[in-house]
Amino acid sequence: MSTAIKVENLSKAFWSGNVRIQALDGVGLQVEEGEIFGLLGPNGAGKTTLISILCGLTTRDSGRAEIFGMDVERDLPKVQEVINVVSGFSGVIHAITLEEMLRYYAMLYSIPEPEERIDEVLALVELEDRRAEWVSLFSAGLRQRFFLAKALLNRPRVLFLDEPTVGLDVGMAVKIREMIKRLGREGYTILLTTHNMFEAEALCGRIALIHKGRIRVVGTLREIKGAIREEKVIEISTDGGAELCEKLQTLEGVISCARDGGNVRVVVDDYGRMKNLMALLAKDGPRVYSIRLVEPTLEEVFLELTGEDHGRR
Repeated sequence: MSTAIKVENLSKAFWSGNVRIQALDGVGLQVEEGEIFGLLGPNGAGKTTLISILCGLTTRDSGRAEIFGMDVERDLPKVQEVINVVSGFSGVIHAITLEEMLRYYAMLYSIPEPEERIDEVLALVELEDRRAEWVSLFSAGLRQRFFLAKALLNRPRVLFLDEPTVGLDVGMAVKIREMIKRLGREGYTILLTTHNMFEAEALCGRIALIHKGRIRVVGTLREIKGAIREEKVIEISTDGGAELCEKLQTLEGVISCARDGGNVRVVVDDYGRMKNLMALLAKDGPRVYSIRLVEPTLEEVFLELTGEDHGRR
């Protein structure tokens, strides 16, 4: 497996009147081929600027950005052959049907056997029965599925999804996420930007948290959550009380145990201790209604690392 995207010390600033805005400040990350990689952060964090640089739509001030070893500025024509992008804010051409729009883009992309490929992408996004309708009259969700179909025409090795579910109702957002999962299973490399915590958790194998133009942390969901909470908590809903805690504290690896309302909270050194804990409960413990691992949410991680409420941005 090769490295699909490599970014090193990437910086970009813009001017708004007399104010200099540092959109990216020494960003570095690496995405492997076949990953669904999430770039998570609030509005204005630098997500779209990074996508724009990687797609060749914006030039960098400094640093490096490569797609499969090709520099995104020096080798831009070759880079554009292997990428495509879906943005939540794209426009459409009026008075043209879905099929005509896809033929137009197939011509721009020099797609061989375009009719066959158009049939394939329409099936992928479940729009076969809409091919004769005007895209300009589509709902937001149908339009986003069109953008996804358009981006898949050239069989990109890397697909950039910039806020792909922004502005969609819940049902359509779920459908778009299912399509993204399917593309991931088919081997597409996907860089997904979002400010939606749930979306990042549902779709991405690894996640980078970006804030004010800087990458704060990169890793799997478990690694990122572990970055702010070392203790491992198991919560047991039970009718047992102090006597249960006394028994649990005799187990190897149990650091502490305390009653918290209707629950018993057990702090352990490793979640692998769950097996011994459950064995004790099954042998001579009280009635147990539920057991769950208590982990921080992505939102809690973000607040801990940035000190800001992303929902207020």
